[in-house]
Amino acid sequence: MSIGNRPVWRIPKRLTVGAVEQLATVGRDAPEVEIHLSGDGTSADPLASAKLQATLCQLQRNSTACKLTVPPNTLAGERAERAFAEPGHSAGPVTPAEKCLASSLEGLVLGQLCELEPTGQLDSSALRILQMNELRKRKFSYGRGRSQTIAIPTSADAGDRSRTRERVNRIDTRIADIFSHVQNRRSDISERWWFEFVSNFAFEATENTYRHGRFDLEGDLIPSVRLLTVMRHNVDELSKRTSANQSNRQMVGIGQYLDRLRRHYSMQKRNLPAAKLVEMTVSDGGLGIAARMAGTCSIYHEADLGSEVKFLQAALEPGGTSRSSADIGAGQGTKKMLRQCHRLRGMFTLSTGRLEISRTFLDEDGRPGHHDFENTQDSAFDVEPFMTQTSLSAGASWTLIFPVDDDLVS
Repeated sequence: MSIGNRPVWRIPKRLTVGAVEQLATVGRDAPEVEIHLSGDGTSADPLASAKLQATLCQLQRNSTACKLTVPPNTLAGERAERAFAEPGHSAGPVTPAEKCLASSLEGLVLGQLCELEPTGQLDSSALRILQMNELRKRKFSYGRGRSQTIAIPTSADAGDRSRTRERVNRIDTRIADIFSHVQNRRSDISERWWFEFVSNFAFEATENTYRHGRFDLEGDLIPSVRLLTVMRHNVDELSKRTSANQSNRQMVGIGQYLDRLRRHYSMQKRNLPAAKLVEMTVSDGGLGIAARMAGTCSIYHEADLGSEVKFLQAALEPGGTSRSSADIGAGQGTKKMLRQCHRLRGMFTLSTGRLEISRTFLDEDGRPGHHDFENTQDSAFDVEPFMTQTSLSAGASWTLIFPVDDDLVS
């Protein structure tokens, strides 16, 4: 659907990966695309927020201007103050669209990466200032309730020169805090058996965004947001959505993982708790893994995917890196991330370039597979059996879905 010669993508109330892929199709080869957020707002299914950023960054890399439109009075005057107020402190009602822009990851991505068409009282600059003030006030956290995000615009951390140990400590602290909010617990999260695995996954993934997602091959800043999002899902509600979306490959994959996870619990004579499932996504809007490994973005314009698959396969294996092999720890991060997924009985999805890999190390009967995560011939590093082709999108996005269950036998 379009107005004049400008194509329009209307954001659905339930944002899915499939819907975002429609945006990639609608905006392809267009000088600009209108992205309309209605008064109903939007909330994201698993993987969708990261896909939204990747698609917006890719459209802009293709010289397609992304124009955001919202209802006329959105965040006008005192409405902005109400929308950005702490929970329980708002002086009046806000619309779902205002709530989306003020406290959700998808709203932050839209505000930071799109140009807002002025409504009379709100323009791009004003919206970004509101969102950045919220980020700074909360030490670069965004979101409320069951969804929390650590969001760092590349413009805000371009000059960061912190040491690796500082970043490790920062992640440990932030992950403990974010899981306390998402799980609504006041106890010390860092004492849970699963915390070390989650923290290690988060650190290795965010190190990738820090080292590879901020700058292009010439060293110029890439406007985007480095994201670490944690969202709690209700298993029963998610199962209903997977059953109702059998044409959506992501939801089908999640449904198959939930089946295996239930069998894993059944072996322990337990039921999968409805409130224990968590999604953690780390993503950026950079050049993507294959381009980094190849040293050129032209790899994405080859008709055959062979080279892209080869470079992605090499990046996943132990020792695979675009960094100097002399750097301490270079090429070891990915195997650590896959090992943590295995230990957590999780499912991971990696989306980068034109490829998406999605798998769990639980077999069809719910038994954990046997992997050493050291030998490059280990099937843990296999790409092609678990790979699908997608529309080209920017950056890299790692998603880990797993049960946060203190009683799960690891």
